Amino acid sequence: MFDYTSGEEISDDNIAAHHALFAENNPITFEEAIKSAKWRKAMDTKIEVIERNNTWELVVLPEGEKKLV
Repeated sequence: MFDYTSGEEISDDNIAAHHALFAENNPITFEEAIKSAKWRKAMDTKIEVIERNNTWELVVLPEGEKKLV
């Protein structure tokens, strides 16, 4: 296991830079995600699986209630 690393030798500054590097690849908001064909496909696939497994049921919002934004 010569390629194993525990992460102990990485400084806090390097960890922050490492996370920042990968964070740029993932959208933070729905509005960002919907602009990407890759993320739209991922969301569509997830919804298909949820529907196929009957994980949740879409219902009408009761009168007088407000949707969460």
